[in-house]
Amino acid sequence: MTCANPGTEFASSFGLSLANMFGFGGLIEQHAPTPLDKLQQQIQDQQSSNQELLNRFTISATQALVSGEESNLDLITATNQTLNAEMALHDEVLREKITSNTVYIAVIFIILMIIYIYIIIAT
Repeated sequence: MTCANPGTEFASSFGLSLANMFGFGGLIEQHAPTPLDKLQQQIQDQQSSNQELLNRFTISATQALVSGEESNLDLITATNQTLNAEMALHDEVLREKITSNTVYIAVIFIILMIIYIYIIIAT
């Protein structure tokens, strides 16, 4: 998943980091979600959508059992397993991206703080 405006998202995350340093970042997070919060909401929405699809497959599987159509049941079971594996893969990929972005932001923040402290000491 690529971000539409990386500069804005970086500035937003950086500002929130500064607010967290001074103790009022939680207040800002309640009223203005961060890109990470938006991404996690998208993950939850997609998982809800996938769960709804799986529920429909379960209903279809139950109906297939009642009517005795075992070939449909096998197809639905295979599709269900494929969807579960795909959901797990997408979830893992998104979590890795979230983690790498969080580390990237933390490293940039530390570098900026070192430069800031150096400038203060040097003057």
